[in-house]
Amino acid sequence: MGDDAITTWVGSLAAQTDLAPATVRLYAADARRFAAWLAATGRAGPLAAATLGDAQDYRDTLVTARLAPATVNRASTSIGTGSRDKPAV
Repeated sequence: MGDDAITTWVGSLAAQTDLAPATVRLYAADARRFAAWLAATGRAGPLAAATLGDAQDYRDTLVTARLAPATVNRASTSIGTGSRDKPAV
């Protein structure tokens, strides 16, 4: 998912949900980090095309990096939202 696509997805998410603006910003940051991780691991492509295995591998990477459980869970929720909604990216 390119940065323009993430921006479009975030705008849609903000308009179509009752999420707080801070939550939307965090989701955007999580989507950008996930997209960067996909690219760094040779799995570049639209976030909507990411597989469950990609998401699980990413979560494992975050856990291995010893991020706080709340951070790992939010990142998982963020990318799950992006995948479930299948943004046009």
